[in-house]
Amino acid sequence: MNPRWLELVGPHPETGERDPVVICGGGPAGMMCGYLLARVGVPVTVLEKHKDFLRDFRGDTIHPSTLELLRELGILEEFLARPHQEVHYAEGELGDVRIRLADFTHLPTHCKFIAFMPQWDFLNFLAEQARTVPAFTLRLETEALRVVRDGDRVTGVEVRSPSGEERLHARLVIAADGRESVLRNRMGLEVKELGAPMDVLWFRLNVLPGDSTAVLGRIVQGQVLVRLYRGDYWQCALIIRKGTFEAVQREGLDAFRRRVASLVRRDTVGEIERWENVKLLTVKVDRLRRWAAPGILFIGDAAHAMSPIGASASTSRSRTPSRPRICWQVHCDRVRPRSPNSAACSGAAGFQPGQRKRCSSSFRIGRSIRCWRAEEPLPFPGSWRSCSAFPFCSESRRA
Repeated sequence: MNPRWLELVGPHPETGERDPVVICGGGPAGMMCGYLLARVGVPVTVLEKHKDFLRDFRGDTIHPSTLELLRELGILEEFLARPHQEVHYAEGELGDVRIRLADFTHLPTHCKFIAFMPQWDFLNFLAEQARTVPAFTLRLETEALRVVRDGDRVTGVEVRSPSGEERLHARLVIAADGRESVLRNRMGLEVKELGAPMDVLWFRLNVLPGDSTAVLGRIVQGQVLVRLYRGDYWQCALIIRKGTFEAVQREGLDAFRRRVASLVRRDTVGEIERWENVKLLTVKVDRLRRWAAPGILFIGDAAHAMSPIGASASTSRSRTPSRPRICWQVHCDRVRPRSPNSAACSGAAGFQPGQRKRCSSSFRIGRSIRCWRAEEPLPFPGSWRSCSAFPFCSESRRA
C-alpha cells in the first residue's frame, strides 16, 4: 500500500500554525497512540467525549505483550505500583473436567502474567504519563461530530464541548472513537461485517473462601460462563445467543439467578439483586476494508471491532498504534511507517494474524453454543486431551 496517506501537512495555510494530530476517542488505542506520538515530538490533541474514563465492564486485561511494551517505554514499574491483580495461569472446566488452559510463566517476556486493572485506571495512568510530555493535550467532554474537508482531504474535525461547537484543524485526524464510530459513518467507508453469533452478559459475584483465583471458565450443556478474578469480586461473563437477552429477562430474574448459580456451583447468587446489575455487551466483529483516507486514519474498534475472546480486547486496542515501532517515524512535517511492508500498511488491508485468530475463535464458540446441547456431562475433547503432552496443559483434573 502506498504510504502517502500518512503524510502530514506543514503549517496551516490560514493560521500559519503547526496544526496538531487530532485523535478522536480516549480509549486504549487513542490514548496510547497520542502518548507515542507526543513522545517523538508530534503535537497531538486527544478528544474524549466523556468527563472521565469511569465506565464499568470494559476490557480490563493487560496482557504480557502490552506489559512488555510498557517496559520498553520505561513506565512498567510505575504501572505495576498501581493496584492490580496478576494471573499466572488460566483454568477452564468442560463439564466436570478441569483443565489448565495456559501457564503464562513460560512466556519469553519480562512479566509472565496477565495483569487485571480496571480500564479507567489504565487510561488514567496513560493520561498521567502523557501529560508529562509537552506535545500532548487531552480535552475531556469534547465530542467529534464530523470531519472537515478541503477537497478530497480531511483537514480537521468539528467538535462539541461545554463551551459550544468549534472547528479544529489537524495535520492528521486519527479516528479511535469505537465500534460505533461517528467519523467512520461520516466518511462512508465500506465495513465488512464478519458477524458474531453471541452476546455477553456482564455481572459481579462475591469471592468466597476456597475460590480459585485462576481465570475460570466453565462450559456445560451448551452454556459458557467466564469468571475474572478482581481481588474482592468476580467479574463474570455469561455468553448467550445473539439477540436473546430480552428472552432471558422474560424468564425472570429468579430463573437467571438459578442458571448462574448452577454454573458457578453455588446455592444462590443473591448479589444479582436486579436487572440493572446485569450489563449487556452486544458482541460485534467487523473491519473496514481500508483503514485510511487522505488526512484520516482509523484505529482500534473504529477500524476493527473485536469480540472479547481471550479477554484481549483492551490489549489489542492498546497495541494497535504501537506496531510500526512504536507507531511512527517522524521526519520534519512528514510521518511514515518504517517501510511499505510495516504493520501500519499491512493493517490497512486486513487483520493482523492474532486478530484473525481471535475472530475465528468467536465463530467456533458460537457454533459450540448452538450445537452443544447434551444433558450428560461434557466429554473431554480429543484435541484437549492431546494438549496434556505439553507442560502448560498437564494439570488437567476432575473438578
